[in-house]
Amino acid sequence: MLLNNKNKKSMIIFILYLLFIFIFIASISLFWVGFHNIDLGQNLRYLNAKENINYYDNTGNGKMISGLDLYILGLNQIIIAYFLGIYSVFSLTFLTYKKGEKIC
Repeated sequence: MLLNNKNKKSMIIFILYLLFIFIFIASISLFWVGFHNIDLGQNLRYLNAKENINYYDNTGNGKMISGLDLYILGLNQIIIAYFLGIYSVFSLTFLTYKKGEKIC
């Protein structure tokens, strides 16, 4: 199927819309994973301080992570998710509007 310039432009814009929507959904997912890691890290730190025993979280590949490491990991995930969300929203906005004129 041959595409003329107008169809190519529409197809590229459609693919970019899908890409930026996927980035936004991934940022929401990353935010909640980071929130979970912060919560779990705080709980482990609380248990470590209360019972004076070092508790660790066991990851899927057998790695042991302390409560402080989980807290820092979750904080970094939330920061990355925030900037990914801002990037996707601004990208969708700039993709839709160009110099005050609506493209689509």
